Amino acid sequence: GSAEKGAPLDLEIQEALSYIAANCHGNYDPDPLPERTTSTVNLTIRRYIGEDPEPGQQSAREIIYQHILEQTEVFITGPTGTGKTCLWKDYPGKAIIVVPFRANARQLEQEGYDAWYGGQEHGNIYADKIVVTSDKVEQLTEALGPRAPEYALFIDEPQEIPNASNYRGAVMLRLFISRRMFRCVVYMSATTEKPRRFLDDNSIPYTHIHVTATDTPQRKVSMMKAKANQLPGIMDAQHKKTGLPIAVLHDNRKGIERTKRMLVRMGYAPSEIAIIKADTQTSKAEKHILEHGTFPPGIKFLLTTKKISAGPNIAGAVVPIVVDALHRKADDVVQFFGRFRDHDTHGLVIHGDGYKVECDD
Repeated sequence: GSAEKGAPLDLEIQEALSYIAANCHGNYDPDPLPERTTSTVNLTIRRYIGEDPEPGQQSAREIIYQHILEQTEVFITGPTGTGKTCLWKDYPGKAIIVVPFRANARQLEQEGYDAWYGGQEHGNIYADKIVVTSDKVEQLTEALGPRAPEYALFIDEPQEIPNASNYRGAVMLRLFISRRMFRCVVYMSATTEKPRRFLDDNSIPYTHIHVTATDTPQRKVSMMKAKANQLPGIMDAQHKKTGLPIAVLHDNRKGIERTKRMLVRMGYAPSEIAIIKADTQTSKAEKHILEHGTFPPGIKFLLTTKKISAGPNIAGAVVPIVVDALHRKADDVVQFFGRFRDHDTHGLVIHGDGYKVECDD
């Protein structure tokens, strides 16, 4: 039926459906999706999905690829750092990976993959492996034309897509998936509940492959109750105590700016404080992380929003701190800590009602 005035979601869907009907090069399937069916496969690994199996057994990667090649929708969950992204890299065929943030695309571009993000395409449409941000999927799909079904579509952290993408990008991506314009779709995430809700809410049939690692290092984490204006003092104390750089996951951009101002007032130079936010151009600190996978030299404090928790891995000893912990999902905290590869250092989570109200500098 026609969308009522004032209902932007319905209007976007109608527009997207019209686009698909006119441009999908014969791949349009007007039939509704079959009744959603979900099955679960549990796999146990030591540390990495691609590791060699025990004699006479299939590797986790072989089992996963078997499901991907035989089915239409596969949802893979497993701890950060176990090699989920490598499933796309090593996939035996043409594959596209949709990443939530431009930082993810730039990191893979640094590794030599063709990437589409930002104001224009950066790669080519004839590569076997293509990286794309969700807001560029429509443009890439149109450029691929009748060759789109040759590609498997991997989606990294699907729960981040509605937040990181422009609205049209998220709608178009979901509709391309629902109309089966790619050979298959593979969802990958370190978390379980939020991506699963993303799939269930869209009535997408899928097989859930859950990977458990038995030899993943466990980081020691302490919890502290404090208010927002106490955070810079805590960061200063942790830095002086450990001699290590501090990475702090904030809940919003305003909190980042407030923390930076307070650190400067305490005597730290602005050049010692790096900020990585989803809505800014690539900073020197971010470029260094993307190119080297290590903490930027000379930086004592890295202030970030969720962009890092769903972004690149960082090697070396760092003290990660998460603020407003009680108002976050446990998976978000684990995922942020998982980005820092040295598990010998302690993490810190801070909670307190002060983080839900505005406070003076």
